[in-house]
This record gives sequence, C-alpha cells and structure tokens, in this order.
Amino acid sequence: FGQLAYEVMRHVYAMHNEMGRFFDEKIYKKELTHRMPNVRLEQPVDVSFDTFHKRYFLDVLVSDGGLFEFKTAESLTPRHRAQLLHYLPLCELRHGKLINVRPESVEHEFVNTTLRCVDRVCFSEHAAMWDTGVAAAAAFRERLVSMLREWGTGLEIALYEEAMTHFCGGESRVLADVDVRVGRHSPGQQRMR
Repeated sequence: FGQLAYEVMRHVYAMHNEMGRFFDEKIYKKELTHRMPNVRLEQPVDVSFDTFHKRYFLDVLVSDGGLFEFKTAESLTPRHRAQLLHYLPLCELRHGKLINVRPESVEHEFVNTTLRCVDRVCFSEHAAMWDTGVAAAAAFRERLVSMLREWGTGLEIALYEEAMTHFCGGESRVLADVDVRVGRHSPGQQRMR
C-alpha cells in the first residue's frame, strides 16, 4: 500500500499545483482516473443481513487494494477518519488514506486497522445484562447478536442502529418525540429511539 499511496500522492500534488484547491472533490477524483490506470470511482460496497441492505460508495479504489477517501474541507476531522476506518473492515483492507485538497497545502494521513472480520466476530455477550421482562427483548437480542456474528463489531454505530430500526418495523415504530423536562417546565421535545 505504501508504494501505491506514494504514486497516488505524486499525482494529487501535481493536480493541486496545476488546478488549485477550489474545485469539488469529484473533479480531482475524475482527474486522477485520467492520470492513473486501474482507478475506480464511487465503488459500491453492499452490507446486508437478512432483509436489511445498505450500500456505501468508496471514493477511490486503486488496483483493488488502495482505498483513498478524498475531501474538500477546511481540514480533516475525526469524522473523516471514522468514515475511512468504517470502510476498511467492510472491504477487508488494512490500509487507507485520507486526502484533503482544499487547504493551501494538501493535507493527507494514513488510516490503518489491524482487525480483520475474523477478529471482529470474536466477542462475548453479557447475557445477564438483558432485561428479559421487556416484551420482544429476546427477539431483539437474538437478531442483534446474529447480525454482529455476521458483520463483526467495530463498524459505525449508525449502521447497526439503522439495521435494528429496520428489523423493529422502521422509524415510525422506533422513533418518537419525547418531552424534555427541566424542573416543572418543558423546553420542547427531542426525537429518540
């Protein structure tokens, strides 16, 4: 991956010098396909379990093993790192690179993981912590644990929440507006699961 990242960055620096820093990320990604062979843009990655399905799109995949996430932001944030760290295990890849072309100097950093799917499905469950007195708790637990055994742990929490919301009947059954109480008054409602 190091050699591939070096080659990609050589082109990114050249593009940044020639084109500047104010285009949308899609322009830089498209130009990279012109400059390098074996570059695929917006590569779909499907995640499914039972009747749930979600599709993600990887920014740039080079030679089937180089995952690069392009940004045009003021600066890289923890959210950008988390996004790439989510994609790596989904693709069974260990290394990726964030590239931000908006700053005056290109900002980039490696994002790595040592965990493989086989590692992420090795977890223990604290069954005693489940409240068996709650209606449908056993079915919820069984579905959640089965999903984790297939996908593994360590992915974005939003993916697990979206899947479990789907299995519980959708947002209309799972989300509700709840009154927020402060002393004797309510400043409003908050949407909650």
